[in-house]
Amino acid sequence: MPIGSKERPTFFEIFKTRCNKA
Repeated sequence: MPIGSKERPTFFEIFKTRCNKA
């Protein structure tokens, strides 16, 4: 899990998560 997601899901964090899912 991205560290940024813990604080607040930023666009960059979401992009990384989507990349991981894909």
